[in-house]
Amino acid sequence: MGSYENFTSQSLPLRRATGDRSGEALTLYSMTAVKRDRHNLTEALNDIESSLKIIENLSSNIASPDLRRSYFATVQEYYKFYIDLLMQLHQANPNSGYDVKASEAKKRVSNP
Repeated sequence: MGSYENFTSQSLPLRRATGDRSGEALTLYSMTAVKRDRHNLTEALNDIESSLKIIENLSSNIASPDLRRSYFATVQEYYKFYIDLLMQLHQANPNSGYDVKASEAKKRVSNP
């Protein structure tokens, strides 16, 4: 395990313990790239989906539509990564519905 990977795996429990939900989402997102690069696509998918659940939960607490759109603009790369990962999984498993999930994710990004 590399030092960056070690750092992120150690920081996740700390962010959870302190209730830093935004930091938790960022850490999970960071871990997905490492897992994808190591061809652990299913593990990467689990982490990015957990990250996006946190993001969507945080955004649901933002009353102003303008502020919610602004918040989503700051996390667009999470969704792009998610969609790219789903399409990689679709190429490897064309009948598993990953393309449908990617299409649904694109709609969520378009209408935060």
